[in-house]
Amino acid sequence: SDGPLAASGTWYFRRVTRGSAPFHAIGSAVVELGEFADVVDALLVDAEAAAITYRISEALISMGTACEIASERYIDRAGRSDDEQVEALLRERVPFAVRRLNLVPDYIHGRRFESDSPEAFGLVVRMYKARNNVVHEGTAYEKLSEGNFAVTPAVALEFLGASQAAVAWLKALNDERRD
Repeated sequence: SDGPLAASGTWYFRRVTRGSAPFHAIGSAVVELGEFADVVDALLVDAEAAAITYRISEALISMGTACEIASERYIDRAGRSDDEQVEALLRERVPFAVRRLNLVPDYIHGRRFESDSPEAFGLVVRMYKARNNVVHEGTAYEKLSEGNFAVTPAVALEFLGASQAAVAWLKALNDERRD
């Protein structure tokens, strides 16, 4: 067949060929199929794939980015993007998860992720610290009281579950506000 992703070859060898498509055809396909995947959801899917395939640094960066975007959307959808108190809370010199999942939601909705999901909150705190180690030092590890430990795929998947819970929690807060 023809098209931007035409497959050709025999039954034992198939290859995807590059092609071109007019812009209006891409737009029509989007209308038929629905919107493009949400970037937060896509980042979390990418994080899972990365963790499973031992690309832990990439998984941590995807999870951290997904949580940050979800937090920004939460603030924006709550109508607080220009709120001076929110801006002050975001400047606090405390861990990411404390600012984004406790202080700001407590100010806006009177809720804290740490209170609603203490275990998941603790995992997000650990995930973001490990993510910072990747960004600043290039290595996916956790600094624990017993020493430094590499983040394993199993731990990364625990972090992923907590990140998914945090993203869902922020979305639910905005949905509650609309009801």
